[in-house]
Amino acid sequence: MLSSTPESLRSGKPCPACGYVDREPARTWHLHFQCKLKSLNKIGSNQKGVAGRAYRNERSSWVARLVRNGALVPRAEGHRQVIITRHYKAPTPGQRDKRKEYDYDNLVGGAKPLVDALRAAKLIKNDHQGAVTVIYKQQPSTTSKPLVTVELQEFDEGTRPPTND
Repeated sequence: MLSSTPESLRSGKPCPACGYVDREPARTWHLHFQCKLKSLNKIGSNQKGVAGRAYRNERSSWVARLVRNGALVPRAEGHRQVIITRHYKAPTPGQRDKRKEYDYDNLVGGAKPLVDALRAAKLIKNDHQGAVTVIYKQQPSTTSKPLVTVELQEFDEGTRPPTND
């Protein structure tokens, strides 16, 4: 939200401290995947041998999906902001249902193969903090099918994504 961003930045005036200007993205791409974003509990971590097999399989699946669906997204040359949204089927009232909001750490850990696949597909330059900003969200789905959306945002040089400072 821009509500906490100083008016001088929203108006396009450079920040006196760093010179950057908060702006809307110059380019945005939306990717939609009819699949589940698995929990960290399901995929485990990226380890060698058998222990990391589930993670590597999940990363390979995401690379294949990105190659099929991300062909129109140009290769990343600089910083991008990525918004990953997991759409889950809302639980039926009064019934125990496993389809629910993940704990934040399971959401972020479960999205790691997707972030690594974005890097492998060159849709982000790198997955370290200076090269990409990743925002994780989840919300109830309006359909009965699982859905993952990935929004890639690119900003012109000298601008940065809005912050909530």
